[in-house]
Amino acid sequence: MWWKQKIIDSPKTKAIAYYRHSAQDRQENSIPIQKEQVGKFARENSIHLIRELQDEGKSGLSTEWRDGFNKLMELVKNRSVDFKYVLVLDVSRWGRFQDIDMSAYFRGVCKVYGREVVYTKIGFSQG
Repeated sequence: MWWKQKIIDSPKTKAIAYYRHSAQDRQENSIPIQKEQVGKFARENSIHLIRELQDEGKSGLSTEWRDGFNKLMELVKNRSVDFKYVLVLDVSRWGRFQDIDMSAYFRGVCKVYGREVVYTKIGFSQG
């Protein structure tokens, strides 16, 4: 029946997920655990993951050598890729930049292109 069907063709319900696990991180930050938790958040909020990117064994101190993160930023800037959210388990998975302004900078780039970074442990911002 049409009223029971979920419509997932709106950019407001699409997301790209990003996962990062460095060699020094604890097991609870593993990629499979992040995928499980971010996936659960997406399902609970009727968000369709159109792509998942990851950096395994990479430090979050910079974006150097983080191919998954750099690909994510390319997709963020590509207006022909139709999605609203970037889902990340928490801010430490986004990055552990030495300069905290760098974390804000990359979130700001997402915002300029109409994308919202959502740390799924916290949920959606109220603003």
